Amino acid sequence: PLSSILPPLIFGTATFNHQYNSDPFSLDTTGLVTSALTHGIRAFDTSPYYGPSEQLLGEALATPFVRQTFPRDSYLLLTKVGRIQADEFDYSKEWVRESVARSLERLHTDYLDLVYCHDVEFVTPAEVLEAVKELRRIRDDEGKIRYIGISGYPLDVLGAMSEMILRETGEGLDAVQSYANFTLQNET
Repeated sequence: PLSSILPPLIFGTATFNHQYNSDPFSLDTTGLVTSALTHGIRAFDTSPYYGPSEQLLGEALATPFVRQTFPRDSYLLLTKVGRIQADEFDYSKEWVRESVARSLERLHTDYLDLVYCHDVEFVTPAEVLEAVKELRRIRDDEGKIRYIGISGYPLDVLGAMSEMILRETGEGLDAVQSYANFTLQNET
């Protein structure tokens, strides 16, 4: 199961994006990624929705030092499909397939460890179900994906979607991701 290989700390790359940085291309992403790997980080989370994040992460992982020191099977790559812009989503089979192919190219890899349907609370359960089924076809027929999950914010929606997918397909999801940040504290 995914839980046996997923590390407790994952390097999120949403900051490799115009939402957080006026010029993400000026960031020392290669230095950040190399330092993370050197200090034991073994998983990276990204998304096409995060602007150039996949491209910048892929370029950092493709450097000779990283390739020679950290073989591809020594870390996990997690990305997402479905969310295109702030108010634009496409969970169709065609777009899911295109998004996976584009992520593989940008990340300079021939497989993705985990692919999430991104921010599922903004689309219908039927759209999410179609996307999950297509991701599973890619996993089963092509071996380009190892694990499949959903992401979003409201826990009740994530729970209901997870149960619906299990009920409709007979197979549960491998992962459910909600917002988390180790610098946030619940003081209630």
